Amino acid sequence: MNQNNGVTNERLGRIVEEAASEVYVFSAEDFRFRLVNKGARENLGYSASEIAELTPWDLKPEFSKNEFLSLVRPLLAGDIERLDFQTVHRRKNGTDYNVAVQLQLFEEDGDCVFYAAIQDITAHRRLEQETRELAGRLDTILDNTSMAVFVMDERQQCTFMNKAAETLTGYAFHETTGRPLHDVIHHTYPDGRPFPLSECAIDRAFPENSGTQGEEVFVHRNGSFYPVAFTASPIRNDEAQVVGTIIEARDIK
Repeated sequence: MNQNNGVTNERLGRIVEEAASEVYVFSAEDFRFRLVNKGARENLGYSASEIAELTPWDLKPEFSKNEFLSLVRPLLAGDIERLDFQTVHRRKNGTDYNVAVQLQLFEEDGDCVFYAAIQDITAHRRLEQETRELAGRLDTILDNTSMAVFVMDERQQCTFMNKAAETLTGYAFHETTGRPLHDVIHHTYPDGRPFPLSECAIDRAFPENSGTQGEEVFVHRNGSFYPVAFTASPIRNDEAQVVGTIIEARDIK
């Protein structure tokens, strides 16, 4: 039986050593590392013997010893079973990388250890930053173009208007948010008859999953009518499902 346990423990040790995520096991008494797997050692640049002389706060420039002890206190007190947080690890060469941490406390025969599974999220953070920068550039472009741009969701409710669209319609974006765009700017014919949503070529772009273009008459916030040339195209997600409509319009009076 003991022999089988030894084989099992050896196999588990190999699995942990070769795991894709970084794995750290450290004492809940002196906080010295007892096990740091290959992925963590290679990313950090420390040898196993060097790691054995370190503590978690030696790797985390955002935490002092007291701050780290305060962070893990709920685990030690048994108030929570797992602690999830994001921070920064510092390599031996002084460079930093972003990490997502899942930390748990285990006890066996009076011996308490922390088990930390850590993912290097540097690439993810970089992608987030690039996405924010791209979104900022797109916002700048959309806010400076003379073409009015609207976005509707699957319920034909307005989820975006650029500055040109606000100028064209007389409505501020916050006045249209959560409302069917048709009911705001396209609800009435010039002769006063109601304009049913079912007759609107712009709104058919979503259910018919096809683009359309033409000329229509919009209703300004002040009640006046004005002709526009428009294009309406379905917006598709990564699975090619239609999730909304983008509309471009310009005043042609």
